[in-house]
Amino acid sequence: MDAALRTFLDGLIDYAGLFPPAALDLNRAITEYARHREGPDAWMLGRFVVSCGRLPEARTLAVDHPAKDGRPWRFAALVGGGETEADVLGRLRSEGDILAAVRGRGGVPRPFVVEALESRLPGDVLSSGKPERVRSFVVRALETLEDAVPSTIEFYVEGAPGDGDAAIDRAIVEGLAGVGGSAKVGVKLRCGGQDETSFPPVSRVANLLVHCKAANVPVKFTGGLHWPIRRTLGDQAYHGFVNVLGAAVLVHAGAIDGADVAACVGETEPSAFSFHEGVFSWRARRASTQAVAKARKSMVAGFGSAFFDDPRKGLKALGWWPEAPAA
Repeated sequence: MDAALRTFLDGLIDYAGLFPPAALDLNRAITEYARHREGPDAWMLGRFVVSCGRLPEARTLAVDHPAKDGRPWRFAALVGGGETEADVLGRLRSEGDILAAVRGRGGVPRPFVVEALESRLPGDVLSSGKPERVRSFVVRALETLEDAVPSTIEFYVEGAPGDGDAAIDRAIVEGLAGVGGSAKVGVKLRCGGQDETSFPPVSRVANLLVHCKAANVPVKFTGGLHWPIRRTLGDQAYHGFVNVLGAAVLVHAGAIDGADVAACVGETEPSAFSFHEGVFSWRARRASTQAVAKARKSMVAGFGSAFFDDPRKGLKALGWWPEAPAA
């Protein structure tokens, strides 16, 4: 496997098998995640995504699936939810007790770690369109949870789905800039879902990437990224994860800007992309393995997916994933 592709994919996919379209029951999702993290491609796997309220049950089930090499179970917890900042912060206070219990005391290294939190912005904060409201909410949320999670927690906040509002997206990113101290605070963008209103247009994805680069804010994606390259099924166009994350890498590397960002996100020709001799490229724009690594560390957090097998199948179909040698 080319070094640029390996770096691009490293820890890329947070497993969200509990959620549509897979919608597995918790026991099955835990079993699937455990299978993947003991498989040959475990290096590509990120965290297990679960709502905070189900963390205790998930931990109980995970006890039966310890890693052979002693690695801890890594969770990304969905927290908050609500129309007002006051309601969300009140919910976070209750969820902090759950997070603290799962984290446990002492016992280093811990067998279960919550590495990331994801939350939708409260409705009143989102509708304000003000960076200072976003910043205030995130600071208060982190303060509410400071005794329950590691100081290095990753915290991603999500705005509106679908078309969204360009000015609000920019306000969110500007509000997140410089927040967090040792925490890593970023924006989460939903790239698809169960209906067409969940799919953001190419222009929104492209503009968000440009804003994130300018403000040095990480971005995580979720929903709809089942295939490497953008494609249309029926009347619906689906974003490709190589398009979206590849554009983010190239933006971070300074290899594309302006209209080229949208062109990369909207690219439908697989041959326009390549991973070859330690270089990721889209048409004439290039990023070295080192540039990919820098982008993945500071800006491109990865994406949540209800499937782990499908992205690999897509890469194999493109000839980018080496087949195992015959026995």
